[in-house]
This record gives sequence, structure tokens and C-alpha cells, in this order.
Amino acid sequence: MMQDVILNADLWSDKPEILSASYGFDGILGIPDPFNEKTVRNAGGAWDALICNKTLDNGMSQFLPANMTSSADVQQIINGFGFPSYFGDGIPVVFSWPVLPSSVHRSSFEVELNNGDIIMPDAVSIYPNQDYNERNTVVLISPAFGNRLYPYENGALYPTQVRIVNYPCSFKGESLMLVGPDGPVSAVGLSWNNTGHPYISGPRLCGAKLSRMNAIGDDGPPDYGVNSNDGISLYGERAQYRLRLLTTGGFTPDGVLGLRPNMFESFFKVRVTLSDGEIRDLDHVDEEYIIEDGYRLTIVGLAELGVHFSSTNSEKYDDCYLEDKDNQIDIILEGDEEAVKLITHVVIPSESEEGYLPFYNPGGPGLKPDVNTRYTAPSPASVQNVSINLDDPKTVTYFIPLKEAVQI
Repeated sequence: MMQDVILNADLWSDKPEILSASYGFDGILGIPDPFNEKTVRNAGGAWDALICNKTLDNGMSQFLPANMTSSADVQQIINGFGFPSYFGDGIPVVFSWPVLPSSVHRSSFEVELNNGDIIMPDAVSIYPNQDYNERNTVVLISPAFGNRLYPYENGALYPTQVRIVNYPCSFKGESLMLVGPDGPVSAVGLSWNNTGHPYISGPRLCGAKLSRMNAIGDDGPPDYGVNSNDGISLYGERAQYRLRLLTTGGFTPDGVLGLRPNMFESFFKVRVTLSDGEIRDLDHVDEEYIIEDGYRLTIVGLAELGVHFSSTNSEKYDDCYLEDKDNQIDIILEGDEEAVKLITHVVIPSESEEGYLPFYNPGGPGLKPDVNTRYTAPSPASVQNVSINLDDPKTVTYFIPLKEAVQI
């Protein structure tokens, strides 16, 4: 997973920077054995009483413990991060450019808390953003990042700044590297000042890019995550355009359950701005919109989640659907380029409009929350600008033994 392979990965801005490094959630990563509903709930995690055995289109059966809880036991942390952490908190650090995986080490990160303490993470990894065309988010884990008290409550502990440093004991003396159009560059000196709090306001978008559909790099190592979940794998030739969303943290319906390809209408709108300034919000899947001058646009559905279930399969998209729960979600579109170019924003109504649902990060309440537990907050209503990249997708490909990155 940490090999230096980057294929068709998005460049989210013209310079290396941190787009988000907000405190995610408290205490649910690295729960010692026994790992069960009691120990997860005692740690403040959610537990959904689902037993899911699902048959995929290829005939294979899939047992899905990930849909019972977003908490993780110690071995899961070791498998994904290389080192253990116990009752760890999470901070996803979202960069504008993909990281060079081999340069990701815990000593490159400092987290300053509101009491002045400086914390080095127990463990760091690009997981679950391991697809070769992702790799721009690093998750930090430590039990010392904070607690669930609101900032105005006595004893509240939370991060105020995350920064990238060149620590003398860094493995091989290397600093964290980001991969841009001209190859790897040092990330030392980048920082992010935290102003929000996950138990007051939930996750947001921090980027949106519209490009022609291209599935190159959209899988990762076979032993990690979910592959074959790109727009072409789900929708075939209908997948003409990809509106990729970048999130500050995991976007789930309740903190545990996976987001499903048929859930666009519960969470999103696509906004177009016409030449006369009129604004239209597109909120239905499989409806052909006539945008302007007869140009057509249809929202096909969501992708970059889990695998496809055909209409003939008796297993439907339901609470047992398994998705990768990373920081990327794709809205798949078809239609005329002239109509697609009029897209200006993605809207997340959350609870501000009837019929819409909020997102939660992995610290959310699940289906059956404990009344005495404080869970992370739902997402606020928000509007995200869309970058139109139909002519230049602004992606990068880099892998050893190549000496320079190649833009495609």
C-alpha cells in the first residue's frame, strides 16, 4: 500500500498546501481485545446490529463486519498503519497534491493542542485513501489528540494546529514529500490552523473537480479497500463525466453505514449557473435536464464507493452495502459538454431542507446510539465551488523508477 505508485491522481490546487487537517473523532481506533459491542460502546463508538452476508455479482460471498462499527481493533490499526495505537483519536490531513507514500512517517507530523502540548502521532497512513489516483490524505492516530468536551467546557482538549516538520529522527532522514507536476517536493513548513470542532459541526467538502471520466488508477492494492468501484465499473458507457468530491473526513449516512450509489437524492444537488445568471439546482437522478439552448445533462448516480449490484441481482443496495469510506466521492454525469460546463457548485443541504440527510464522520452515532454517549456532529449545510477541468484534468502520474512525474 505504501509503495510509490501514483496514477492519474488529482492535483487540487496549483501549489502544495494542506486543505484540511481537522480533529476527526475521539478514542475509537485501536480497541484492545475482546473487540465486541460492549468494548466498542465503552470506548464511545457506535455499533449497528447488522449481520451481513452478501453475494456479489461474481457469485462470491462477502461477510461485512465493517458495517457493524467504524471503530477498529488494535490489529486493524497495525494492518493499516504499521504500528499500534490504543483508544486512538483520528485526524485526516488532506493535501492538495498526493503524498509520496514511502515518505509518510509519523515523525513528520506535529499536532499542537489548545493547552500548548505538542503531540507526535502513534501511527500514520494513507489508508483508506489507497487507490493509486487518490493518495492525498494521511490519517494520524493518537489517544492524546483531544477529548469530546466542547471548547468552552472545563478540561476540553483539542488540536489547534497541525504542521509538517523535518524531525531529526525521521526515518532515513527524509521529510514528507508531495508529488506535483514536476515531481516530489518537500511538504516541510506546511500547516493548518484548526477553528472547528467535530462534536459541534460535522464534515465538509474541501474540493470538487469536474473532468471527463477516466478510471486509470481508480483501484489500489488488492488486499486493501474496495476495487472496481469507479464510474465505468458501475455505469458503463453512461459514465461520461466525473464530478469528484474531496471531503475533510469520512462521509457516511450515520458514522457506520456505507454511502450507496443510489443515494444522490438524499444528500446532494448539482448547481448550474446559466449565461443570464439564473441558478438551477439539479436534484434528481436519471432525469434528463434541458439546461440551455437544448443542451442535455443527466445525473447518473454516485461512484467511488463500493461495487456494482445489477438490477437482476436479488441483493439490493441496502444497509449491508460495503464501501471504501475514503475521502473521495464521485458524482457521475452524462450529456452534452456545453451543459456540463455550466456546473458551478455542489450543494449539500444536510438538515436545512426537508427530505435531505446530513453526513457524519466515523465518530457518528450509528443506527442505535447510546443516549449517554457524545457522538460527532452532523454535517452543516454547505455549497462547494466546482473546478472545471474538461480540457486539462490536472492529474499527475509518478512511480519508481521514473525520475520525474509525468502529467497526463
